[in-house]
Amino acid sequence: MFVSGVEADCSSGDSDNLMEVGSQKRLRSESYGASFSKACREKLRRNRLNERFLELVSVLDPGRLPKTDKNAILTDAVRALTQLQSESKKLKETIESSQANIKVLKAEKSELRDEKHRLRVEKEKLEQQVIAMSAQNDISQDHILRPPTA
Repeated sequence: MFVSGVEADCSSGDSDNLMEVGSQKRLRSESYGASFSKACREKLRRNRLNERFLELVSVLDPGRLPKTDKNAILTDAVRALTQLQSESKKLKETIESSQANIKVLKAEKSELRDEKHRLRVEKEKLEQQVIAMSAQNDISQDHILRPPTA
Protein backbone atom coordinates (compact mmCIF):
# COMPACT_ATOMS: atom_id res chain seq x y z
CA MET A 1 0.00 0.00 0.00
CA PHE A 2 1.24 3.50 -0.78
CA VAL A 3 0.47 6.44 1.44
CA SER A 4 1.74 9.81 0.23
CA GLY A 5 4.39 8.16 -1.91
CA VAL A 6 5.71 6.05 0.97
CA GLU A 7 5.14 2.34 0.96
CA ALA A 8 3.23 1.12 3.98
CA ASP A 9 3.41 -2.55 4.86
CA CYS A 10 0.47 -3.37 7.11
CA SER A 11 0.52 -7.10 6.49
CA SER A 12 3.23 -7.76 9.08
CA GLY A 13 2.37 -8.27 12.71
CA ASP A 14 2.08 -4.55 13.39
CA SER A 15 -1.44 -4.86 14.73
CA ASP A 16 -0.17 -4.27 18.27
CA ASN A 17 1.56 -1.09 17.14
CA LEU A 18 -1.58 -0.04 15.30
CA MET A 19 -3.64 -0.52 18.40
CA GLU A 20 -1.22 1.66 20.35
CA VAL A 21 -1.24 4.34 17.67
CA GLY A 22 -5.02 4.16 17.37
CA SER A 23 -5.49 4.49 21.12
CA GLN A 24 -3.24 7.57 21.45
CA LYS A 25 -4.63 11.06 20.97
CA ARG A 26 -3.78 12.39 17.56
CA LEU A 27 -2.05 15.66 17.29
CA ARG A 28 -2.41 17.82 14.20
CA SER A 29 1.30 17.66 13.57
CA GLU A 30 0.99 13.87 13.26
CA SER A 31 -1.42 13.99 10.32
CA TYR A 32 0.87 11.80 8.22
CA GLY A 33 1.19 9.23 11.02
CA ALA A 34 -2.54 9.32 11.65
CA SER A 35 -3.43 8.78 7.99
CA PHE A 36 -0.80 6.06 7.75
CA SER A 37 -2.18 4.19 10.75
CA LYS A 38 -5.73 4.74 9.54
CA ALA A 39 -4.79 3.26 6.17
CA CYS A 40 -3.15 0.29 7.88
CA ARG A 41 -6.19 -0.24 10.11
CA GLU A 42 -8.45 -0.10 7.06
CA LYS A 43 -6.30 -2.63 5.22
CA LEU A 44 -6.35 -4.95 8.22
CA ARG A 45 -10.14 -4.53 8.46
CA ARG A 46 -10.54 -5.43 4.78
CA ASN A 47 -8.21 -8.43 5.17
CA ARG A 48 -10.21 -9.70 8.16
CA LEU A 49 -13.44 -9.17 6.22
CA ASN A 50 -12.06 -11.09 3.24
CA GLU A 51 -11.00 -13.93 5.57
CA ARG A 52 -14.55 -14.05 6.97
CA PHE A 53 -15.98 -14.23 3.45
CA LEU A 54 -13.66 -17.14 2.65
CA GLU A 55 -14.68 -18.82 5.89
CA LEU A 56 -18.35 -18.29 4.99
CA VAL A 57 -17.80 -19.85 1.55
CA SER A 58 -16.09 -22.87 3.12
CA VAL A 59 -19.05 -23.35 5.45
CA LEU A 60 -21.66 -22.91 2.70
CA ASP A 61 -19.99 -25.10 0.09
CA PRO A 62 -17.27 -27.25 1.65
CA GLY A 63 -14.90 -28.73 -0.90
CA ARG A 64 -15.72 -26.24 -3.64
CA LEU A 65 -13.35 -23.62 -4.90
CA PRO A 66 -13.82 -20.43 -2.92
CA LYS A 67 -15.85 -17.74 -4.63
CA THR A 68 -14.46 -14.26 -4.66
CA ASP A 69 -17.67 -12.49 -5.63
CA LYS A 70 -18.96 -11.18 -2.33
CA ASN A 71 -22.44 -10.64 -3.72
CA ALA A 72 -22.64 -14.30 -4.76
CA ILE A 73 -21.32 -15.37 -1.36
CA LEU A 74 -23.95 -13.32 0.45
CA THR A 75 -26.68 -14.58 -1.89
CA ASP A 76 -25.67 -18.17 -1.15
CA ALA A 77 -25.59 -17.40 2.57
CA VAL A 78 -29.09 -15.90 2.47
CA ARG A 79 -30.37 -18.90 0.49
CA ALA A 80 -28.79 -21.33 2.96
CA LEU A 81 -30.19 -19.47 5.96
CA THR A 82 -33.66 -19.37 4.41
CA GLN A 83 -33.49 -23.10 3.75
CA LEU A 84 -32.32 -23.77 7.31
CA GLN A 85 -35.14 -21.65 8.71
CA SER A 86 -37.64 -23.60 6.62
CA GLU A 87 -36.21 -26.93 7.79
CA SER A 88 -36.21 -25.68 11.38
CA LYS A 89 -39.88 -24.72 11.09
CA LYS A 90 -40.77 -28.15 9.67
CA LEU A 91 -38.82 -29.89 12.44
CA LYS A 92 -40.57 -27.81 15.10
CA GLU A 93 -43.94 -28.75 13.60
CA THR A 94 -42.89 -32.41 13.58
CA ILE A 95 -41.83 -32.16 17.21
CA GLU A 96 -45.15 -30.55 18.19
CA SER A 97 -47.07 -33.25 16.33
CA SER A 98 -44.99 -35.98 17.97
CA GLN A 99 -45.56 -34.46 21.40
CA ALA A 100 -49.32 -34.40 20.76
CA ASN A 101 -49.16 -38.07 19.68
CA ILE A 102 -47.19 -38.91 22.81
CA LYS A 103 -49.91 -37.32 24.98
CA VAL A 104 -52.61 -39.34 23.20
CA LEU A 105 -50.60 -42.55 23.54
CA LYS A 106 -49.94 -41.91 27.24
CA ALA A 107 -53.67 -41.40 27.80
CA GLU A 108 -54.44 -44.64 25.95
CA LYS A 109 -51.77 -46.45 27.96
CA SER A 110 -53.29 -45.20 31.18
CA GLU A 111 -56.76 -46.32 30.07
CA LEU A 112 -55.41 -49.75 29.11
CA ARG A 113 -53.62 -50.04 32.44
CA ASP A 114 -56.87 -49.22 34.25
CA GLU A 115 -58.79 -51.75 32.15
CA LYS A 116 -56.12 -54.39 32.77
CA HIS A 117 -56.43 -53.82 36.52
CA ARG A 118 -60.24 -53.99 36.32
CA LEU A 119 -60.06 -57.23 34.30
CA ARG A 120 -57.59 -58.73 36.78
CA VAL A 121 -59.92 -57.96 39.68
CA GLU A 122 -62.87 -59.41 37.73
CA LYS A 123 -60.84 -62.54 36.91
CA GLU A 124 -59.97 -63.05 40.58
CA LYS A 125 -63.66 -62.70 41.53
CA LEU A 126 -64.64 -65.25 38.88
CA GLU A 127 -61.93 -67.64 40.04
CA GLN A 128 -63.24 -67.33 43.62
CA GLN A 129 -66.78 -67.98 42.39
CA VAL A 130 -65.59 -71.05 40.47
CA ILE A 131 -63.81 -72.32 43.57
CA ALA A 132 -66.91 -71.67 45.69
CA MET A 133 -69.19 -73.35 43.15
CA SER A 134 -66.79 -76.25 42.89
CA ALA A 135 -66.78 -76.63 46.66
CA GLN A 136 -70.60 -76.51 46.77
CA ASN A 137 -70.73 -79.07 43.97
CA ASP A 138 -68.38 -81.35 45.90
CA ILE A 139 -70.54 -81.02 49.02
CA SER A 140 -73.75 -81.74 47.11
CA GLN A 141 -72.16 -84.76 45.41
CA ASP A 142 -71.06 -86.04 48.80
CA HIS A 143 -74.69 -85.79 50.02
CA ILE A 144 -75.94 -87.62 46.96
CA LEU A 145 -73.43 -90.45 47.31
CA ARG A 146 -73.75 -90.68 51.08
CA PRO A 147 -77.14 -90.20 52.53
CA PRO A 148 -77.12 -88.14 55.71
CA THR A 149 -77.00 -90.25 58.86
CA ALA A 150 -79.31 -89.58 61.70
